[in-house]
Amino acid sequence: MDFQPAVKSRASPKSRVPMTRFATCGMPAADQFQAWSDFLQPVVNLGLTERSPGGFDAEFTAWDLGSMVFCDIATPCEAPSRNWQHAANPSGDHWYLILHNSGPSTNVKGRQETRSLNFRSLARRSAGVTDSTNTVALLIPRDLYTATSALLDSVCETIPDVGPGAMLADYLLMVRRHLNELDQIDVPALAAATKAMVSFCLAPSMDRAAIAQGAISITCFERARQIIRRDLLLPELDADHLCRAMGISRSRLYRLFDAVGGVSNYIRRQRLLAARDALSDLADLRPIGVIAFSVGFADASGFSRAYHREFGCSPSDTRMERLAGRAIALPVRPLPRTDGSSQFEDLLRQLRA
Repeated sequence: MDFQPAVKSRASPKSRVPMTRFATCGMPAADQFQAWSDFLQPVVNLGLTERSPGGFDAEFTAWDLGSMVFCDIATPCEAPSRNWQHAANPSGDHWYLILHNSGPSTNVKGRQETRSLNFRSLARRSAGVTDSTNTVALLIPRDLYTATSALLDSVCETIPDVGPGAMLADYLLMVRRHLNELDQIDVPALAAATKAMVSFCLAPSMDRAAIAQGAISITCFERARQIIRRDLLLPELDADHLCRAMGISRSRLYRLFDAVGGVSNYIRRQRLLAARDALSDLADLRPIGVIAFSVGFADASGFSRAYHREFGCSPSDTRMERLAGRAIALPVRPLPRTDGSSQFEDLLRQLRA
Protein backbone atom coordinates (compact mmCIF):
# COMPACT_ATOMS: atom_id res chain seq x y z
CA MET A 1 0.00 0.00 0.00
CA ASP A 2 1.63 3.26 -1.15
CA PHE A 3 -0.77 5.54 0.73
CA GLN A 4 0.97 7.23 3.68
CA PRO A 5 -1.57 8.28 6.33
CA ALA A 6 -0.81 11.46 8.20
CA VAL A 7 -2.00 12.96 11.43
CA LYS A 8 -3.75 16.26 10.82
CA SER A 9 -2.74 19.14 13.09
CA ARG A 10 -4.47 22.50 13.42
CA ALA A 11 -3.58 25.41 15.63
CA SER A 12 -5.89 27.60 17.65
CA PRO A 13 -5.18 31.20 18.67
CA LYS A 14 -5.95 30.16 22.25
CA SER A 15 -3.86 27.77 24.31
CA ARG A 16 -5.94 24.62 23.98
CA VAL A 17 -5.00 21.15 25.21
CA PRO A 18 -2.46 19.64 22.75
CA MET A 19 -4.23 17.18 20.48
CA THR A 20 -3.46 14.47 17.94
CA ARG A 21 -6.17 13.45 15.50
CA PHE A 22 -6.11 10.66 12.91
CA ALA A 23 -8.95 9.63 10.61
CA THR A 24 -9.32 7.21 7.73
CA CYS A 25 -12.09 9.11 5.97
CA GLY A 26 -10.94 10.31 2.57
CA MET A 27 -8.65 7.31 2.08
CA PRO A 28 -9.48 4.64 -0.50
CA ALA A 29 -11.94 2.24 1.13
CA ALA A 30 -9.67 -0.74 0.45
CA ASP A 31 -6.81 0.92 2.37
CA GLN A 32 -8.70 2.22 5.40
CA PHE A 33 -8.42 -0.72 7.79
CA GLN A 34 -4.72 -1.27 7.06
CA ALA A 35 -4.04 2.43 7.70
CA TRP A 36 -5.99 2.20 10.98
CA SER A 37 -4.08 -0.92 12.02
CA ASP A 38 -0.74 0.69 11.17
CA PHE A 39 -1.58 3.77 13.23
CA LEU A 40 -2.39 1.74 16.36
CA GLN A 41 0.52 -0.66 15.96
CA PRO A 42 2.62 0.96 18.75
CA VAL A 43 -0.02 -0.33 21.21
CA VAL A 44 -2.05 -3.12 19.65
CA ASN A 45 -2.12 -5.42 16.63
CA LEU A 46 -5.52 -5.57 14.91
CA GLY A 47 -7.21 -7.95 12.52
CA LEU A 48 -10.74 -8.35 11.20
CA THR A 49 -12.65 -11.48 12.19
CA GLU A 50 -14.12 -11.63 8.67
CA ARG A 51 -13.63 -9.95 5.33
CA SER A 52 -15.41 -6.63 5.08
CA PRO A 53 -16.99 -5.61 1.77
CA GLY A 54 -16.84 -1.95 2.75
CA GLY A 55 -14.24 0.42 4.12
CA PHE A 56 -13.30 1.24 7.70
CA ASP A 57 -14.18 4.88 8.40
CA ALA A 58 -12.66 5.44 11.85
CA GLU A 59 -11.31 8.36 13.87
CA PHE A 60 -8.83 8.59 16.74
CA THR A 61 -8.27 11.67 18.91
CA ALA A 62 -5.71 11.93 21.72
CA TRP A 63 -5.22 14.77 24.21
CA ASP A 64 -1.81 15.18 25.84
CA LEU A 65 -2.37 15.75 29.57
CA GLY A 66 1.37 15.76 30.32
CA SER A 67 1.39 12.88 32.78
CA MET A 68 -1.15 10.81 30.82
CA VAL A 69 -2.88 10.64 27.43
CA PHE A 70 -6.68 10.65 27.02
CA CYS A 71 -7.99 9.00 23.85
CA ASP A 72 -11.33 8.93 22.04
CA ILE A 73 -11.85 6.23 19.39
CA ALA A 74 -14.78 5.97 17.00
CA THR A 75 -15.13 3.00 14.63
CA PRO A 76 -17.94 2.17 12.17
CA CYS A 77 -20.95 0.38 13.65
CA GLU A 78 -21.39 -1.77 10.53
CA ALA A 79 -17.80 -3.09 10.61
CA PRO A 80 -17.08 -6.71 11.62
CA SER A 81 -15.51 -7.51 14.98
CA ARG A 82 -11.78 -7.01 15.40
CA ASN A 83 -9.20 -9.37 16.89
CA TRP A 84 -6.66 -7.52 19.00
CA GLN A 85 -3.52 -8.33 20.92
CA HIS A 86 -0.92 -6.20 22.65
CA ALA A 87 2.07 -5.29 20.50
CA ALA A 88 5.11 -7.50 21.09
CA ASN A 89 7.31 -4.46 21.76
CA PRO A 90 4.95 -1.71 22.93
CA SER A 91 6.04 1.91 23.27
CA GLY A 92 6.40 1.80 27.05
CA ASP A 93 5.01 -0.43 29.80
CA HIS A 94 2.09 1.87 30.51
CA TRP A 95 -1.20 0.85 32.06
CA TYR A 96 -4.38 1.82 30.30
CA LEU A 97 -8.03 2.14 31.21
CA ILE A 98 -10.36 1.43 28.31
CA LEU A 99 -14.09 2.05 28.36
CA HIS A 100 -16.15 0.47 25.59
CA ASN A 101 -19.62 1.75 24.75
CA SER A 102 -21.41 -0.80 22.62
CA GLY A 103 -24.40 1.43 21.92
CA PRO A 104 -27.68 2.38 23.55
CA SER A 105 -30.08 -0.14 24.99
CA THR A 106 -33.47 0.39 26.57
CA ASN A 107 -34.59 -0.69 30.02
CA VAL A 108 -37.32 0.36 32.44
CA LYS A 109 -35.37 3.40 33.56
CA GLY A 110 -34.81 4.75 30.05
CA ARG A 111 -32.03 4.74 27.51
CA GLN A 112 -28.65 3.71 28.82
CA GLU A 113 -25.40 2.59 27.23
CA THR A 114 -24.04 -0.91 27.54
CA ARG A 115 -20.46 -0.37 28.60
CA SER A 116 -17.44 -2.29 29.87
CA LEU A 117 -14.36 -0.96 31.66
CA ASN A 118 -10.98 -2.74 31.62
CA PHE A 119 -7.60 -2.00 33.20
CA ARG A 120 -4.55 -3.54 31.55
CA SER A 121 -0.79 -3.20 31.25
CA LEU A 122 0.83 -2.96 27.83
CA ALA A 123 3.78 -4.94 29.20
CA ARG A 124 1.57 -8.01 29.68
CA ARG A 125 0.34 -10.27 26.91
CA SER A 126 -3.36 -9.79 26.37
CA ALA A 127 -5.72 -10.46 23.49
CA GLY A 128 -9.42 -10.52 22.69
CA VAL A 129 -12.20 -9.55 20.30
CA THR A 130 -14.10 -6.26 20.23
CA ASP A 131 -17.02 -4.87 18.28
CA SER A 132 -17.23 -1.58 20.20
CA THR A 133 -17.98 1.50 18.12
CA ASN A 134 -17.31 4.16 20.78
CA THR A 135 -14.31 3.89 23.08
CA VAL A 136 -12.44 6.17 25.46
CA ALA A 137 -9.08 5.23 26.91
CA LEU A 138 -6.62 6.67 29.39
CA LEU A 139 -2.92 5.80 28.97
CA ILE A 140 -1.09 5.97 32.32
CA PRO A 141 2.70 5.75 32.80
CA ARG A 142 3.84 3.31 35.46
CA ASP A 143 6.05 5.98 37.05
CA LEU A 144 2.94 7.98 37.96
CA TYR A 145 2.07 5.44 40.68
CA THR A 146 5.45 4.27 42.00
CA ALA A 147 4.15 3.83 45.57
CA THR A 148 1.13 1.72 44.53
CA SER A 149 2.35 0.01 41.35
CA ALA A 150 2.26 -3.48 42.89
CA LEU A 151 -1.27 -2.84 44.15
CA LEU A 152 -2.43 -1.69 40.72
CA ASP A 153 -0.79 -4.68 39.05
CA SER A 154 -3.03 -6.91 41.16
CA VAL A 155 -6.26 -5.18 40.02
CA CYS A 156 -8.64 -7.44 38.13
CA GLU A 157 -8.58 -6.70 34.39
CA THR A 158 -12.37 -6.34 34.15
CA ILE A 159 -13.74 -3.56 36.36
CA PRO A 160 -17.38 -4.15 37.43
CA ASP A 161 -19.74 -1.33 36.42
CA VAL A 162 -20.89 -0.79 40.01
CA GLY A 163 -19.61 1.27 42.94
CA PRO A 164 -16.12 2.73 42.31
CA GLY A 165 -15.98 1.10 38.86
CA ALA A 166 -19.17 2.84 37.75
CA MET A 167 -17.90 6.10 39.21
CA LEU A 168 -14.63 5.79 37.27
CA ALA A 169 -16.52 5.08 34.03
CA ASP A 170 -18.74 8.13 34.68
CA TYR A 171 -15.62 10.22 35.32
CA LEU A 172 -13.98 9.20 32.04
CA LEU A 173 -17.13 10.08 30.10
CA MET A 174 -17.39 13.41 31.90
CA VAL A 175 -13.78 14.30 31.04
CA ARG A 176 -14.42 13.40 27.40
CA ARG A 177 -17.47 15.67 27.22
CA HIS A 178 -15.49 18.68 28.44
CA LEU A 179 -11.99 18.22 27.00
CA ASN A 180 -12.56 20.50 24.03
CA GLU A 181 -13.61 23.32 26.37
CA LEU A 182 -10.38 23.29 28.41
CA ASP A 183 -7.36 25.54 28.07
CA GLN A 184 -3.78 24.39 28.52
CA ILE A 185 -3.74 26.10 31.92
CA ASP A 186 -6.39 23.61 33.12
CA VAL A 187 -4.32 20.53 32.30
CA PRO A 188 -2.27 20.17 35.54
CA ALA A 189 -5.41 20.31 37.70
CA LEU A 190 -7.21 17.84 35.42
CA ALA A 191 -4.26 15.46 35.47
CA ALA A 192 -4.02 15.63 39.28
CA ALA A 193 -7.76 15.01 39.69
CA THR A 194 -7.63 12.10 37.24
CA LYS A 195 -4.64 10.56 39.02
CA ALA A 196 -6.49 10.74 42.36
CA MET A 197 -9.71 9.35 40.87
CA VAL A 198 -7.99 6.37 39.24
CA SER A 199 -6.08 5.58 42.42
CA PHE A 200 -9.21 5.67 44.60
CA CYS A 201 -11.48 3.73 42.23
CA LEU A 202 -8.98 0.95 41.48
CA ALA A 203 -7.58 0.65 45.01
CA PRO A 204 -10.13 2.22 47.40
CA SER A 205 -9.01 3.48 50.79
CA MET A 206 -10.00 6.27 53.16
CA ASP A 207 -6.81 8.22 52.42
CA ARG A 208 -7.28 7.97 48.66
CA ALA A 209 -10.95 8.89 48.99
CA ALA A 210 -9.98 12.09 50.82
CA ILE A 211 -7.49 13.03 48.08
CA ALA A 212 -10.01 12.30 45.33
CA GLN A 213 -12.97 13.98 47.07
CA GLY A 214 -13.11 16.90 44.64
CA ALA A 215 -13.15 14.64 41.58
CA ILE A 216 -15.68 12.32 43.23
CA SER A 217 -18.08 15.20 43.94
CA ILE A 218 -17.75 16.58 40.43
CA THR A 219 -18.38 13.13 38.96
CA CYS A 220 -21.46 12.58 41.14
CA PHE A 221 -22.84 15.98 40.18
CA GLU A 222 -22.24 15.30 36.49
CA ARG A 223 -23.92 11.91 36.80
CA ALA A 224 -26.93 13.58 38.44
CA ARG A 225 -27.08 16.11 35.60
CA GLN A 226 -27.07 13.33 33.00
CA ILE A 227 -29.90 11.53 34.80
CA ILE A 228 -31.89 14.78 34.98
CA ARG A 229 -31.35 15.34 31.27
CA ARG A 230 -32.36 11.76 30.49
CA ASP A 231 -35.46 11.75 32.73
CA LEU A 232 -36.44 15.41 32.43
CA LEU A 233 -39.89 14.66 31.00
CA LEU A 234 -40.78 12.11 33.67
CA PRO A 235 -43.35 13.50 36.15
CA GLU A 236 -41.67 11.58 39.00
CA LEU A 237 -38.30 13.28 38.51
CA ASP A 238 -37.39 14.69 41.93
CA ALA A 239 -34.79 14.29 44.69
CA ASP A 240 -36.06 10.82 45.63
CA HIS A 241 -35.85 9.70 41.98
CA LEU A 242 -32.24 10.89 41.79
CA CYS A 243 -31.29 9.22 45.08
CA ARG A 244 -32.65 5.90 43.86
CA ALA A 245 -31.00 6.19 40.44
CA MET A 246 -27.61 7.13 41.93
CA GLY A 247 -27.74 5.04 45.09
CA ILE A 248 -26.87 7.95 47.38
CA SER A 249 -28.51 9.58 50.40
CA ARG A 250 -30.67 12.71 50.27
CA SER A 251 -28.15 14.63 52.39
CA ARG A 252 -25.33 13.85 49.97
CA LEU A 253 -27.50 14.77 46.99
CA TYR A 254 -28.41 18.09 48.60
CA ARG A 255 -24.72 18.88 49.22
CA LEU A 256 -23.96 18.24 45.54
CA PHE A 257 -26.54 20.86 44.47
CA ASP A 258 -25.89 23.47 47.18
CA ALA A 259 -23.85 25.67 44.84
CA VAL A 260 -26.60 25.78 42.18
CA GLY A 261 -29.53 26.61 44.44
CA GLY A 262 -30.68 23.11 45.35
CA VAL A 263 -32.00 20.05 43.57
CA SER A 264 -35.59 21.24 43.04
CA ASN A 265 -34.51 24.63 41.69
CA TYR A 266 -32.04 22.98 39.31
CA ILE A 267 -34.66 20.55 37.94
CA ARG A 268 -37.21 23.36 37.56
CA ARG A 269 -34.72 25.49 35.64
CA GLN A 270 -33.86 22.63 33.29
CA ARG A 271 -37.56 22.13 32.61
CA LEU A 272 -38.01 25.83 31.93
CA LEU A 273 -35.03 25.81 29.56
CA ALA A 274 -36.57 22.84 27.72
CA ALA A 275 -39.85 24.75 27.48
CA ARG A 276 -38.05 27.83 26.12
CA ASP A 277 -36.33 25.69 23.48
CA ALA A 278 -39.74 24.35 22.40
CA LEU A 279 -41.37 27.79 22.35
CA SER A 280 -38.47 29.12 20.27
CA ASP A 281 -38.78 26.32 17.71
CA LEU A 282 -40.79 27.43 14.68
CA ALA A 283 -41.56 23.79 13.88
CA ASP A 284 -43.15 23.19 17.31
CA LEU A 285 -46.80 24.24 16.98
CA ARG A 286 -48.08 22.74 20.23
CA PRO A 287 -50.16 24.99 22.50
CA ILE A 288 -48.24 26.54 25.39
CA GLY A 289 -50.21 24.50 27.93
CA VAL A 290 -49.25 21.26 26.18
CA ILE A 291 -45.59 22.26 26.18
CA ALA A 292 -45.79 23.12 29.88
CA PHE A 293 -47.30 19.72 30.66
CA SER A 294 -44.70 17.93 28.50
CA VAL A 295 -41.82 19.33 30.57
CA GLY A 296 -43.36 18.45 33.92
CA PHE A 297 -45.63 21.39 34.86
CA ALA A 298 -49.15 20.24 35.73
CA ASP A 299 -50.51 23.80 36.20
CA ALA A 300 -50.40 26.26 33.27
CA SER A 301 -50.61 29.36 35.46
CA GLY A 302 -47.84 28.08 37.72
CA PHE A 303 -45.72 27.43 34.64
CA SER A 304 -46.29 30.99 33.39
CA ARG A 305 -45.29 32.50 36.73
CA ALA A 306 -42.16 30.35 36.98
CA TYR A 307 -41.25 31.16 33.37
CA HIS A 308 -41.59 34.90 33.94
CA ARG A 309 -39.47 34.76 37.12
CA GLU A 310 -36.73 32.87 35.28
CA PHE A 311 -36.61 34.76 31.98
CA GLY A 312 -38.34 38.08 32.62
CA CYS A 313 -41.01 37.50 29.97
CA SER A 314 -44.06 35.32 29.46
CA PRO A 315 -44.12 32.10 27.41
CA SER A 316 -46.32 33.81 24.82
CA ASP A 317 -43.76 36.66 24.54
CA THR A 318 -41.06 34.12 23.70
CA ARG A 319 -43.19 32.53 21.01
CA MET A 320 -44.19 35.91 19.51
CA GLU A 321 -40.58 37.10 19.40
CA ARG A 322 -39.56 33.95 17.58
CA LEU A 323 -42.46 34.30 15.13
CA ALA A 324 -41.40 37.92 14.55
CA GLY A 325 -37.89 36.71 13.70
CA ARG A 326 -36.10 38.22 16.69
CA ALA A 327 -33.34 36.08 18.13
CA ILE A 328 -33.69 34.66 21.62
CA ALA A 329 -30.59 34.29 23.77
CA LEU A 330 -30.52 30.51 24.09
CA PRO A 331 -27.78 28.53 25.87
CA VAL A 332 -24.84 28.07 23.51
CA ARG A 333 -22.72 24.93 23.45
CA PRO A 334 -19.03 25.77 22.90
CA LEU A 335 -17.69 24.66 19.53
CA PRO A 336 -14.93 22.04 19.57
CA ARG A 337 -11.42 23.40 19.14
CA THR A 338 -8.34 21.54 18.08
CA ASP A 339 -4.61 22.08 18.50
CA GLY A 340 -1.59 20.71 16.72
CA SER A 341 0.35 17.98 18.46
CA SER A 342 2.78 15.13 17.91
CA GLN A 343 2.28 11.67 16.45
CA PHE A 344 0.58 9.04 18.61
CA GLU A 345 3.74 7.02 19.18
CA ASP A 346 5.61 10.17 20.22
CA LEU A 347 2.91 10.85 22.80
CA LEU A 348 3.43 7.39 24.26
CA ARG A 349 7.18 7.81 24.47
CA GLN A 350 6.93 11.27 26.00
CA LEU A 351 4.57 10.32 28.83
CA ARG A 352 5.98 11.63 32.06
CA ALA A 353 4.94 11.63 35.67
